[in-house]
Amino acid sequence: MRIYVLIVMVMLLFCGRSYAQQGDGGRWQICRLDSIYEQAWDTTAGIWVPLTLIHRTHDADRYLIRSEVQRWDGSAWPAASQVDSFSYDVDGNFVNDVTRIWNGTVWTTYQATYSYDAAAHRTGMVYQSWNGTGWDNLQQNTYSYDANGYLTGQETQVWSASQWISNIRYTYTNNANGLPTLLLIEVYSSGQWTNYSRYTYSYDGSGYETSVAIDRWDGTQFQNQYRETFANNASGFHNEMLTEWYTGSGWRNHKKSTYYHECTAAGIREVEATALSVYPNPFTDHLDVSERSPYRLYDMLGQEVYSSAGAVGLSSLPAGQYTLLTGTGAVRVTKINK
Repeated sequence: MRIYVLIVMVMLLFCGRSYAQQGDGGRWQICRLDSIYEQAWDTTAGIWVPLTLIHRTHDADRYLIRSEVQRWDGSAWPAASQVDSFSYDVDGNFVNDVTRIWNGTVWTTYQATYSYDAAAHRTGMVYQSWNGTGWDNLQQNTYSYDANGYLTGQETQVWSASQWISNIRYTYTNNANGLPTLLLIEVYSSGQWTNYSRYTYSYDGSGYETSVAIDRWDGTQFQNQYRETFANNASGFHNEMLTEWYTGSGWRNHKKSTYYHECTAAGIREVEATALSVYPNPFTDHLDVSERSPYRLYDMLGQEVYSSAGAVGLSSLPAGQYTLLTGTGAVRVTKINK
């Protein structure tokens, strides 16, 4: 059984325009993730040691357009060994990532190209490598959604002998807010799908992600493999992630990631809408939002009046215009009416 290992492109989940609303006397703040500092646990010395630095560059509209990765060589930070360049369509959907990786001698170039449907749901991804004169296929993903627009599945195929071959399948179970609670990963082997690993997600009362437990299938049952625990800021953005490995008798530190955001105070009218499917608009007693994340509504004074993680119904809100803010990573907003 062989699992195709895709070269990881840096922080694709954080592509796009990054927004947050944080406590500032009811005023808005626009936040962006500027850098990530990762440390590895030295089991011999029992201390954290530098691992990687990720620097992110944004354009004037605060879209991520470039990411550079530096890897600690034991005494200093050498030049970036991985550089990603990102591009978007006219609706703000992330459509292309060109990745260049330095192997010590030459740069190797890869690209991922994404496609979307009319509701801005990601439908496909093709991953390719540059051979010097053209692009060679490596991998493709197709995505599926339920009636609410929540992601429920992804199938990965690899390119082999001039055709696409089934390789990995992802199946999501979501809660009422569209957040994943369980992810089952299966591999295609000997003509059938077999268990490989399982992810279990946990959230706090505001719907912000607090931990992920990752279990590996041993042929009979799922066993602890590693877990990730998050510390979040007031808007649900990750400030820190701790990764721990299971040793067979307990948990051991493995990696720690620290996220650095830059926030700028802004009035609510300065927050621009991006491509986000929300219906019906105007609404009465319910909303369907094309995001796998909790959302909040703010009135024209910038006060939060509704949270999808709370118990208050939409029907109790007065008629008027509201701003909808959604996301625990890259946050998007749009104007809606009742």
